[in-house]
Amino acid sequence: MKQLLFFLALLILFFSESNAQSKSWYWSIRRCEIANPDDSAFLVNTEKQMWKASLTGAFPVYDGLFGGGGYRVRMSKAAADISFADTSINKLGFPGGWELATIWNHSADTFKVISFEPNCGVLSRTDNTGKLILSLETFCYAHIPLFFYLPALGSKAFDRIHYLALNSLSGCMNGYLGVDTIYRMINFRNDSNAYLPQSNYKHLASMIQNGLYTGAIHGYRSNLLSKPMTKREIENSFVWVDSSNYVEYPANSGKKVYAPIQTVVRPVGVVLYERWIPVYNDNVGGFDAWPHGYITYHREVLAIGSRYTATISSTIDRVMWHNPTEVSSWLSFSNFSWSPYEESFRAERFQTMRIAIEP
Repeated sequence: MKQLLFFLALLILFFSESNAQSKSWYWSIRRCEIANPDDSAFLVNTEKQMWKASLTGAFPVYDGLFGGGGYRVRMSKAAADISFADTSINKLGFPGGWELATIWNHSADTFKVISFEPNCGVLSRTDNTGKLILSLETFCYAHIPLFFYLPALGSKAFDRIHYLALNSLSGCMNGYLGVDTIYRMINFRNDSNAYLPQSNYKHLASMIQNGLYTGAIHGYRSNLLSKPMTKREIENSFVWVDSSNYVEYPANSGKKVYAPIQTVVRPVGVVLYERWIPVYNDNVGGFDAWPHGYITYHREVLAIGSRYTATISSTIDRVMWHNPTEVSSWLSFSNFSWSPYEESFRAERFQTMRIAIEP
């Protein structure tokens, strides 16, 4: 009986740990600057309002100096009273920088926006002699998730905070903001592969080109994929014409005649055009209990581009766009291993957003 109970305990522990690992999320802490002084002053004032409101106990305030790890320790009311007793700008020394905290799933195709807060402290420590040393490094020592800002500040102030936070987020992602959707264009070339050496982007572009020749993949001039190119247009797009070339006319020395040079372009890489779609009040992974994320983003690849460069010019590139579903079907039909490339695309997101496995 004891052996059976011991086995059941191990079984429950195993599944509990497996379930916890499957729901693990990774932190991304990005520093950003607010260039507009009016926006910066507005954010500082609203943050001070939030700190004042937190003293009533209406919502939790988290304490900590270690990025996402700070959301694990709730600040006591006594500590909040001391921290927020004087919220003057002179005391806090706001440097103008802001900290954007997000959490990402393992695939880095879903993330939650957690907080957008000022860097408002000066890190201090003592040296070997006990002398106090002040560091120029700043940090957020009081974390309040954005989830609580709307009920505390009202819709007018929150809408402005919402826009500034998402605008900073799109900048960190090297994208651009369309209302509240984020669009990204990412270029992957062999000569700039900083992710996985086994991801040969030239080979991938060549495979897509083969699919074009067979008709399994359509080609488009625009990433909107509005009108597919004809077979003749596709064939002509692989020829680059240097119309600036002139040569001396053999029968008349000194006379120049037009002699365009044609050369076939070569594949050098791929381009991803993706968007991140927001979902509000989403409960992905049951993670809203801690910490509270007020908006969740999901990744969607809209188009895949194959990039070509003329052999006589490495500075002129052309991109032909394709439907991701057609590309995926063709590569699967060709028994092409897509895994290294998907991992490489994931690595780009980890690097761009500085996603950390540990807080």
